[in-house]
Order: sequence, then C-alpha cells, then structure tokens
Amino acid sequence: MSRSITVRGMRSRAQRFLAIDTFEELAAAFRKQPLQLAALVARPEYDEFFIPKRNGKKRLIENPNRQLKKVQRRLNEYLQAVYYFHRTDSAYGFLTVPRDDPSPRHILSNAEAHLGCEWMLNVDMKDFFYQISYERTKQLFEAPLFGFRETVSIPLAAICCYQGRLPMGAPTSPIISNLVSIPLDQDLEELAEQKEWVYTRYADDLTFSSKTPITHVDFLEIEQWVRTYDLMLNPQKIRFFSPEGPPKEVTGLIVGKNKLTLSGEYQQQLKGAIEHLSIVVDAQHLTPSGHSNRSIWVNELSQQVSSTLAIGKVQWLVVRR
Repeated sequence: MSRSITVRGMRSRAQRFLAIDTFEELAAAFRKQPLQLAALVARPEYDEFFIPKRNGKKRLIENPNRQLKKVQRRLNEYLQAVYYFHRTDSAYGFLTVPRDDPSPRHILSNAEAHLGCEWMLNVDMKDFFYQISYERTKQLFEAPLFGFRETVSIPLAAICCYQGRLPMGAPTSPIISNLVSIPLDQDLEELAEQKEWVYTRYADDLTFSSKTPITHVDFLEIEQWVRTYDLMLNPQKIRFFSPEGPPKEVTGLIVGKNKLTLSGEYQQQLKGAIEHLSIVVDAQHLTPSGHSNRSIWVNELSQQVSSTLAIGKVQWLVVRR
C-alpha cells in the first residue's frame, strides 16, 4: 500500500471523513456534485469477467466502471485512515502504511510474527467478500465507529456493494472486510492469549502458531468463533504444521526458527500467473486488425502481479542476508 502519507495526515483524513453529516457533504468529500453521486449510487456499473485460478478453476472479477472506481478509491483512503487508529493487533493485510509508521504491517511482518513456532494452523475464509452483505455494510457505517445516519450510510453501502454483497474487484472490498472483522479479531486474539498462541490475519488468511500442539479440537473452537459472526472457513484450505512435518508457510513465506525465506514454488506460481494472464488476455482482447484491445483492468492486474513478484525477489534477498 502507499506510504506517501504520515500518521498525522491519516488522523486528519479520518477526522474529515467522520465529520460528514449529510449526503451533500459526502458528495463533496468525493469531489462530486450531489446529482453525480446520486447517479452512481442508484446504478453502480461493473464489468464482469473471469480469470483463471491456480487450481484450474475460474474466479469472477467484478470491475467497477471508471467513475465508480474513482469514488471507491477515494473512499478507500478515508476508510483506511479510520481503520488505522482502530485496527486490531492481529490485522496485517491490505493496510495503508504511513511512511513514519514505527511498526509497518505487511506480508513480511505478518509472517515474522510466527518465527520460531513449533506448531501452526493456517485457515482461509470461504468467499470472504461475498459473505459480507449490503445490510452488514450499512450497519457498519451506522455503528459507533462511524455513527452515520441513513442519509450517509445507505449511499456508502451502495458504493461498496454489488449484487447485495462486497464485489471481488472493488478497491473498497478489502478495507470493508477488515472493518467488519474487528470484533472477530478481538475474540480470536483473546482465545490466542488464553492458549498462548500467536494469531495474525492477512485478509482472509488466518494463522495460529504455538510452542505446543494445535489440534483439530482447537480448529473446531476457532471455527465456532468464526461462525458466531456469520462467516465460514474454507474446509479445503486447512493446514496443520508440526515440527516433523513440511516447512511452515504463511502467505507464501517459509517460516523457520530465526528467519523467513521465499519458497521457489511461490516465485514460480507468480511467474506462471503472469505468463498465463498474458496468454488469456491476448486471446480475449485481440482485435480483428491484430492490435491488442486490453482494458484498464488488464494493465492494472498485470502491474500488480509483476510488482508482487518484484517485491518477493527483494524480500528474498533481505531475508537471505
């Protein structure tokens, strides 16, 4: 995430957003006329398409049109600022990190939290964004953290949601999922403290580590807490690690006794994703004249994957020293 803002700037941004009281003020915050924002709220437009997943299946992407995405990106900045001062200790994923943050959270620090562990449990949420409904999003904006009236909460929920839930492809979906997860994180942090575990969450990826065994009974207790918040874990993405088992992995990083390493498999998967993306896109967007007709989302996605691979190489060099 961008590090061009300071902690002080984040606080100022959060205060400006929380001070909004009317739809007109909301429109001004997005640099829109009220009628322009009302049109986006009344009829949010998305371009739907599929991209291949590593398991051979396809993932539906719902890409907002240019004007809606512009508003969502600005809303993401406001929500990130609010969340920064209310984030849980366990949250690491999809956060805006101020450049003067003394303890930045990201994929590397998320894995570092589990260095030296003997046992580990890693689980993923099932269809995380899709489980967060329009009504739940609206309630979030009306809850004490924001305290907005319906004249503001309704359009905000409409900006963030599509087909009655968070879309996979909107800039606001990750931060909304973080905000909704605050009470769950707090409960899982308390559970982890009781059992002397370390718990972190990177988006929909939940990791628990310990010096003592983590069992299937422990998993069932975690699952029960998750279900309390009307969320579900993915039964196909449950991994137990022990001292005698394969290397412990957290969000693509291998967690050792004293250091992290980047698995060769992870690098190859990223390279393969870039190559596969290029082939699929060229096939789908080649015009009869032979010129590429790639849409904006293609360039953005390609840049993101390339950037991730570049970051991975840098981190690999760092942790190898």
